[in-house]
Amino acid sequence: LLADGTIRLSLPVVAGKTYRVEMSFSLSQGSWELLTTLPAQPATTTITLDDPNAAGAKRKFYRAVTPAP
Repeated sequence: LLADGTIRLSLPVVAGKTYRVEMSFSLSQGSWELLTTLPAQPATTTITLDDPNAAGAKRKFYRAVTPAP
């Protein structure tokens, strides 16, 4: 959590795979929304991304889904 309320995520990604990063305010099925799509990387690495819209949220959940459609 950054000083301005932005959530910073670090996601390990496998080379050659695409990912959908989704967010939700609850863990109910069907409540997930797309945050961003990560393109395939040439090497296994860790990607860092920010969610500036997290400020003020009491609770927020994230998940990474592969492969991205």
